[in-house]
Amino acid sequence: MENIEKSFLIHFINGLANTYNEYMEKFPELLGLKNNDDHDYDSSEKVTVNVGFAGKFSGNMTISFDKKVVFKMYEIINEENISNVDDEVLFMISEFGNMIAGNAITIINNKNKGYDLRLSPPGVMYGETMKIFNFNQSNYRSIFKTDNGSIVLNISIKEEF
Repeated sequence: MENIEKSFLIHFINGLANTYNEYMEKFPELLGLKNNDDHDYDSSEKVTVNVGFAGKFSGNMTISFDKKVVFKMYEIINEENISNVDDEVLFMISEFGNMIAGNAITIINNKNKGYDLRLSPPGVMYGETMKIFNFNQSNYRSIFKTDNGSIVLNISIKEEF
């Protein structure tokens, strides 16, 4: 892993952990990090947010949450129990992803003048069987464990010339 990719990953991993802790008052446990050479990820039965970025580097941040994690987050943030994924849940996950990506990209830009990275609006996906593919990019996966299930952070990065 190159230093640039490592720097990106650290800021996204820290962003996820810190943002989750801000709302849940507990850090998720990072179980591991691996290069995702197969360039795909099965996000079945999960709620997934994707935020792209472009500038000197382009790529995507994709976070897939077990539904139980999403329901617990919604319960704590909105003080209301839910058992189904609806528009409010999808909006919450969209904003959560936007906060993580925004914080990470701001730190990366502040530390690396000239990267000029900009975010795309977040997109949220939910369904029974989804596969996410990122081609021609370096792909890394971090898996977090919470009391209510897992969170999987995927980062894909490609330097633009």
